[in-house]
Amino acid sequence: MREALQRIVGDAGRVYETRSIAEIPRVAEEFIERKLDILAVNGGDGTTHITLTHFIPVYGERPLPKLLSLRGGTMNTISNSIRHKGKSENILQSVVEKYQNNEKLDIVRQPLLHINDRYGFMWGYGIVGNFLEAYYKGTTLGPWQAAKVIARFVFSAIFRTQFAKDLFASYPSKFTIDGRTVDSPECMVALAATIKELGLGAKLAYRAYEKPGYVHFRATGISPIKVAIYVPHLFLGKPVPGISDYLAREVFIETEGNPPYTIDGELYKDTNTFRLSQGPIVNVIREGSKKQPKGIGLPDGDAITAIPDSSSCEKENIISPRSYMDIGPYLQSLGPI
Repeated sequence: MREALQRIVGDAGRVYETRSIAEIPRVAEEFIERKLDILAVNGGDGTTHITLTHFIPVYGERPLPKLLSLRGGTMNTISNSIRHKGKSENILQSVVEKYQNNEKLDIVRQPLLHINDRYGFMWGYGIVGNFLEAYYKGTTLGPWQAAKVIARFVFSAIFRTQFAKDLFASYPSKFTIDGRTVDSPECMVALAATIKELGLGAKLAYRAYEKPGYVHFRATGISPIKVAIYVPHLFLGKPVPGISDYLAREVFIETEGNPPYTIDGELYKDTNTFRLSQGPIVNVIREGSKKQPKGIGLPDGDAITAIPDSSSCEKENIISPRSYMDIGPYLQSLGPI
């Protein structure tokens, strides 16, 4: 992949690799020094989440570079949600040509989700984390494996087998939503997102763009059989009886134990408290959509700046190191080994 990307950019830049996550801030510093405009991420949702988590503290109040996903992951949920399509090399080739010819880029103003000292687009624990644990146990990863886990859950919920019980393990929680406290003694899932679709086209955060500055937060403790009955509602982006819906500026969560949780497909298990709010807004480059999709992204607004973050972002205790590649001066791409 490195050689293929280098051929596409030609004399426009060079390629280099970092050997650990700890080197990402230096890449961000070089972005600032060279005044690079576009950050192209050659990886999946998790790679983008890790990259942004380490870029944003370095940028502080400076405008962030435009973000381009090369769709190098297995699921590419974020790209699919904003209708960004194409193969990695084709996406890069198209954007390089447009940029060098001063052609207009298709831009989505996409807010980020701020979770403690990390940044991403979607977060959740309970069913969400348990689902990913089951998903990652598959021999192959991708939409087919995700569909198999969903089908197995529906079957298990109907026939009350152990799989659904494990998937729906409850985590007693307390939510403070814009200052109002709600106890949930049998919370089975809590999630928040700034994109509408969280996998396979399911519009779980259908209100994500409804109110700028707010995040869509949902939580429930209803039984597996009720969730199975309302699966069509979840895919169509409709309210579900028994699932709480909130648009909130800030959500503070305390749970018992340390439940597995996910940010953009990366699994963590290192805390039982979460503070959620909308993070900075990034200009995301979209390719492959012949017409402007409706209801995606925020309307044009003021200058885009990163939120200052004084945290060290050092708690990467279960993330394996990845390598990163620079393609500049016009583009910089980060991707898995």
